[in-house]
Amino acid sequence: MKKLFSWYNEEGKISKPKSKRCKHPAQLGLFAFVVFCLALLVWDVSSNGGVSGFAQLSRPAMVQGSDTLSMDSDSSVSDEMEDPGNSEALDASADWAEAEVFAAYRMDREQSRADELALLQEVIEDEASSEEARQQAEQRKIQVAANIEAEARAESLLDAEGFGETVVMMGTDQATVICAVQLDAVTATRIAEVVSTTCLINFENVVIVNRNAI
Repeated sequence: MKKLFSWYNEEGKISKPKSKRCKHPAQLGLFAFVVFCLALLVWDVSSNGGVSGFAQLSRPAMVQGSDTLSMDSDSSVSDEMEDPGNSEALDASADWAEAEVFAAYRMDREQSRADELALLQEVIEDEASSEEARQQAEQRKIQVAANIEAEARAESLLDAEGFGETVVMMGTDQATVICAVQLDAVTATRIAEVVSTTCLINFENVVIVNRNAI
């Protein structure tokens, strides 16, 4: 037979034993949660070779690729816009590039003149050349030398008047001027006047071309 247990209450009556219940269920739930977190942490460390996944998540990600390059380029562009020294460097670079273009035009002109002078010299030295051919070759050599001097003088005057880099190329009865300034009626007229007077060319035979249109 099962043994029965009973308790007397304050009134002397027998009462059934009450089952013991936890007076604080919230504490029990918190304790269970802490145990669960500790077990999860132990498992995470063992599965990641001693490095916690929580620590990995807390590390900043390394951004690579186009996003980083874009950020760097935007930063550099911003620095250039804010730094007046960069603006001056860009202007100096543009001036240097323009000077190189006009230097190339002058080299082409000089090479053409050198080739012409070489041909004229051959005519003069050729025993088969007639006397008239030799005289014409001599006169042309003198004219070429005069043109070289006039071109240099015209370019110097145009630069002094603020027209910047120019190249003047004289032909038989006309002159071509290559310039970098923006052309309008007033500017073109003044350039033509300077070249016409310096090179002894009729005003209407002066051709002016902006280098950007070439």
